[in-house]
Amino acid sequence: MSAGDFIILVFCCVEGYHKKVIQYTNIRARGFAPTVCDNEVTMMEVASEIFSL
Repeated sequence: MSAGDFIILVFCCVEGYHKKVIQYTNIRARGFAPTVCDNEVTMMEVASEIFSL
């Protein structure tokens, strides 16, 4: 599996769990509109931990 395929797989998993979490609570309450969605930020954190960056 290439790194690109792995990142896509992680993003799909994160998106599925994110949908389950936000149906019970609203994560964002205040602040400015983000340029990157929550799924992308979480995917970057998970992938960087796995790749040890």
